Amino acid sequence: MNRIVIIGAGQAGGWVAKTLRAEGFTGEIALIGDEPHPPHERPPLSKSVLMGEQPASSCHLFPEDFVATERIDHHQGVSAVRIDRAARTVECGNGATLAYDKLVLATGARVRKLTLPGAEHALYLRSIADSADLKDRFSRAQHVTIVGAGWIGLEVAAAARKLGLAATVLEALPRVCARSVPAEVSDLLAGLHREHGVDLRLECGISGIASDGSRLSVQPATGAAFATDVVVAGIGVLPNVELAQAAGLAIDNGIVVDEHGRTSDPSISAAGDVTLHPNRLLGRTLRLESWANAQNQAIVVAKALMDKSEGYAELPWFWSDQYDVNLQILGQPQRWTQPVVRGDLAARRGSLFYLRDNKIEAVVAINAARDLSIARRLIQRSIRVSAERLADPATKLDALLKAG
Repeated sequence: MNRIVIIGAGQAGGWVAKTLRAEGFTGEIALIGDEPHPPHERPPLSKSVLMGEQPASSCHLFPEDFVATERIDHHQGVSAVRIDRAARTVECGNGATLAYDKLVLATGARVRKLTLPGAEHALYLRSIADSADLKDRFSRAQHVTIVGAGWIGLEVAAAARKLGLAATVLEALPRVCARSVPAEVSDLLAGLHREHGVDLRLECGISGIASDGSRLSVQPATGAAFATDVVVAGIGVLPNVELAQAAGLAIDNGIVVDEHGRTSDPSISAAGDVTLHPNRLLGRTLRLESWANAQNQAIVVAKALMDKSEGYAELPWFWSDQYDVNLQILGQPQRWTQPVVRGDLAARRGSLFYLRDNKIEAVVAINAARDLSIARRLIQRSIRVSAERLADPATKLDALLKAG
């Protein structure tokens, strides 16, 4: 194994390259990325970078000299257009053809786009360029409309309000983040945004966008049209499976991989948002769109290429910062149970614990990172807990660890 090619230079692709070197791989590494940037992460793009608190370079994963010192052949701003599995080559959009002994697909996901009259007026937030464009437009705007009250939509709304813009959020479903959190967390987030002046409209889709050359007009599915300066759509993402699919790899809402990241071709692995992978802790397969998964699965894939992997099986973890709230979610149950509440959620400092058979299955921490840290160990050790003791502020969570 003398040459490993990685397609995708985001969080997953960057960590595959870094881990290969850290684990002692001395062969050639080629990293193909269609964005004109070094390996980078995306979470700050909807928060500190959008608000101008940090430069775009804060998203870069590694020091400026990483590519050179780690001897990475970085094909920056270049797209991969075809995989020839028989010849073990990758054809690039600039005409180059790269041979590989092993190939890693870290192609990530792309935004799902609106399909309605005037959809061309909507903006999206996925890349460094998207964040820079939005930041510029926000500097000249008074009102922003966000279509979709998922994580990106709510983070953009929070950024807009902190920058002094009026914000309207249109969500077709009855509650915010309905696909990823239980109702009580949706209610908490909705209340948070309304307290900060967001015009949040639930069960309200959008039927069209028009422009008069200076401002936009948004037509909700119900109600009167209203004027706005910027429309941002955050309606989910689609996994970038086309390259793998054209190469004949197994696809099922993502590139199908095993716990080591291996695809249906033993010479090709995959990591990050694009993979459908098994998780033995959860007892099912899933596709995750999260910072932690992109990094940690990439590390496992790189180690597997070096025959050092024990397999990828971690509790899903997600976080979001909105206004003065840090929200963290650990676990992904198929059905949310009635939560055990610890702390003061009205003051937005506490946690919701979701139990099954007296064991913690998931936790949502609101400005309570330490609760989540201890809960992780309770889950990993499969410790049974009492709901009464868990809710009792006089009981230290550390004591529950000792009980197991």
